[in-house]
Amino acid sequence: MLRRLGFTEAQERSVLQAHEPIEGASVQPNSKRPKGMLVVDSFLPGTQAEELLRPGDVLLRLDGQPCLVFADLDDRLDSRVGQEVPLLISRAGAEMELRLKVADLHELIPHDFVECAGGVFHQLSYHTCKRFHISVQERGVFVVQSGFGFGLELPYHAVISGVAGCAVSSLGDFSQALAKVADGDTFEVAWYNPTTNERRKKRSSVRMERTL
Repeated sequence: MLRRLGFTEAQERSVLQAHEPIEGASVQPNSKRPKGMLVVDSFLPGTQAEELLRPGDVLLRLDGQPCLVFADLDDRLDSRVGQEVPLLISRAGAEMELRLKVADLHELIPHDFVECAGGVFHQLSYHTCKRFHISVQERGVFVVQSGFGFGLELPYHAVISGVAGCAVSSLGDFSQALAKVADGDTFEVAWYNPTTNERRKKRSSVRMERTL
């Protein structure tokens, strides 16, 4: 597979040499022959990785050192959250040096939710963004449970992008927009279904039910 990605024999020799024993050294590199290389499969939309990396890029070095297993990659990135790390990659056989800032994925995990008219809503998580290929820069509000107020119009999995004429990109936007709607009033909700390829923006009328 690596040959199909343009990985050259010279690059392979370089990786193997990095794992050969060093005569007289007190600390030796991992002497086990590498079973493969780390290859970019996909990336989170709306991130720096999407701008700089391409599927099929082969990771040669991370921060100047070989990195061949996921556990090693995970440990190194965890220790550099919020910092830039230099990468050496092979793209179709050509070596490229890149610098990527390590994002904090915990910031993209929902920690709060809103309940309204029997429905439950939270900020779109990075897991959902990755699963449905949604940009993390355009995160709306995810419908966890439609409830009796939204259930007739919005399906589970819908992503809300507007409420009562107000743009919604965060849970705070969603809460503020709902607070302006009086009980019993009908308001418009802009949304789309990320589980379909079409993802056409839709608009539905919802009746506010605060007393049930």
